[in-house]
Amino acid sequence: MKVLLSVPMNRPARDPTSGVNINDNGLGYVAAAAAAAGADVSLFSWNVNLDLDAFRARLLELRPGLVGLKVFTTNFQYAHATLEVVRQTLPEAFTVIGGPHPSTSEPENLFAEFDGLLDFAIAGDGELGMRELVGVLAGTSAPPPAAALARVPGLVYRDGAAVMAGAPAFAEDLESLPPLDWALQPPAAFKRKLVAGGVDAGSTTTDLPDGVIEGAPPAEARGKLSALVADSRGCPRDCGHCMSYRINGDRPRKRRIDALLAELELLIHAHGVRALEFTGNAFLQDVEYTRKVCKWLIAQKIPVQWGCTGGPYVRHLCDRDLLELMRQAGCTVIHYGIETGSPAVNERQRKPASLDVYSEAVLKTEAAGIRAEGGFMLGHPDETVAEMEESIRYALSLPFSRFGFCICLPLPGTTGYYRVLEKHGLARIDWSTYDFLKPELMPCSTSIAQLRRMFLKTKLLRRFPTAAAVYRWVHGVKRAN
Repeated sequence: MKVLLSVPMNRPARDPTSGVNINDNGLGYVAAAAAAAGADVSLFSWNVNLDLDAFRARLLELRPGLVGLKVFTTNFQYAHATLEVVRQTLPEAFTVIGGPHPSTSEPENLFAEFDGLLDFAIAGDGELGMRELVGVLAGTSAPPPAAALARVPGLVYRDGAAVMAGAPAFAEDLESLPPLDWALQPPAAFKRKLVAGGVDAGSTTTDLPDGVIEGAPPAEARGKLSALVADSRGCPRDCGHCMSYRINGDRPRKRRIDALLAELELLIHAHGVRALEFTGNAFLQDVEYTRKVCKWLIAQKIPVQWGCTGGPYVRHLCDRDLLELMRQAGCTVIHYGIETGSPAVNERQRKPASLDVYSEAVLKTEAAGIRAEGGFMLGHPDETVAEMEESIRYALSLPFSRFGFCICLPLPGTTGYYRVLEKHGLARIDWSTYDFLKPELMPCSTSIAQLRRMFLKTKLLRRFPTAAAVYRWVHGVKRAN
């Protein structure tokens, strides 16, 4: 069976994902699972962005029997248009979606949103569902019996008029999954630039692949061959703005250390990668594990720059000795998804640490010679203008190498999503008409006009140091050292 796995096509320049040019580990693992099940797999990653006519031509050339699309809520419109082309061009092909959107949306909503375009969706670890689905669909163009589909982990499908949904499945042992085939996404096929990343998956306005956050790469990393590396999956926290615990499971699962180091050796020595980003929320869960990775990198005697996220284990980054070892091993940046500088919002959003802990970690990170980058949001559920001002003052009080604000969109499953439904009396948000760059439906207490003014203020303060200095003086903000 021929299988095409892809990201949405025809992404316009204004869409944040259009500028992303890096490997997609999720698609890579799903491709490996499909290949292990006997499929002939093609993969279009984030370095491919065909217009719809060119995509149609590629479909006719490849003629896959199954087309799988990774869907983030914020590129819903492009995913919908991509599936329309698939349905028009290859009406006999099966379609399936995976990724954050189907893992966090209500199953019934998926078939309403992709009416007539969707055969299946997979929630949870897509490798487990894809492996079984390929086996069920192989050699047939007719819809399989419901009894066969019911055995596919995490599958969402129709049984007549009813929408059925299997429980999302998560691999207990990550090494039981077929390893990534880097030939499908060779680092050399992507732009030679490091993409800043690492905040909790689903927590950014732009909702970029594998938790990547918007921003220019560090100057000294530009021009280096780079790769995202999946070190772990899962997150034990259920922060209100973030669906990582539903997308990747609520129990952290780490790669076996020897397997991770073997992949790093392949990337560094065989592919020439010199910039890495560890994408897992649990990279810092086990400090001894992190130390082993650092010592291995030091022993290679090849300068490799890398970054990671503080994630739910930000307390471990208050350890000066650990930070010093990370710096020696090439760590140049740690991403802190702090999201709010308001203690009240921090508590309401169930963040994993207090603002005092975040402050200590940021100060010690910068003191160790590692850049601390802060990610903040405006527009949390019931957030007021005063609470937004608290976030701005907090961001300006710390010596971040870089910080940024984004709008806290009401993505499926988040507290903001359900607050919007309640406020506006909706059954669901219509993502086909939702403007993610100028959102109108928001869960905060402020008006849309107030929210936009606050967001504009953060952009000016970030870009103009003089404006930031004046703001600190007016508001009595003392910058910590």
